[in-house]
Amino acid sequence: MLELLSDGQVHTLPEATDYLAKRFGLTESEKDERVLSGVQTRLQNRVGWARTDLRGTGLLEYIYCAGVTTEATYELKGVDASCFEGG
Repeated sequence: MLELLSDGQVHTLPEATDYLAKRFGLTESEKDERVLSGVQTRLQNRVGWARTDLRGTGLLEYIYCAGVTTEATYELKGVDASCFEGG
């Protein structure tokens, strides 16, 4: 997630989820696997927890955009994008 957010752009949680699925080469079956409650996929759950943990460290900030009511967007704080070059 840090790699995605290091581009200096603002991203939504679904964008991060899609990016990470591609980055790790997940199969459709892996992307569709559900947590025990069945409410969300395991991937959505893990990305959500990563977001929560990054926010707790102060590296991620929630930004609520005017006119966007269902999705918060996220911005990374204090990470040098050069750390992810060639990765």
